[in-house]
Amino acid sequence: MTTRQQDAYLHEQLARELSQQIADGVYAVGEKLPSIRKLCAQRRISVATAMQALSILESRGMIEARPKSGYFIKQRHYGRVPEPGPSLSDLRPQTVGDSDIVAQVFRQAGEADKVPLGAVA
Repeated sequence: MTTRQQDAYLHEQLARELSQQIADGVYAVGEKLPSIRKLCAQRRISVATAMQALSILESRGMIEARPKSGYFIKQRHYGRVPEPGPSLSDLRPQTVGDSDIVAQVFRQAGEADKVPLGAVA
């Protein structure tokens, strides 16, 4: 295994471990994660590896970077999106024939805000 593959494995492993610790409540919402330097010293990893792991967690919405302050645990929103209410439309079904559709297409063909996608008349 090359050094590059080992680094990729290390940052993914660190991201998984930190993610699990966050899920287990080791770090509370709003709490600061250990600094990059501290993570590097504790895990004996490079700064790049630590930053990649934190970037993964940030992209997942688990942590947020605060300039000159570090990385902090974000509030997770697990709530469901409310189901939409019934439509208040008063439209009724109508019978539409082929000739009605063709006539509508020809009426709209000359309008400036329409893009002609078929044959030019």
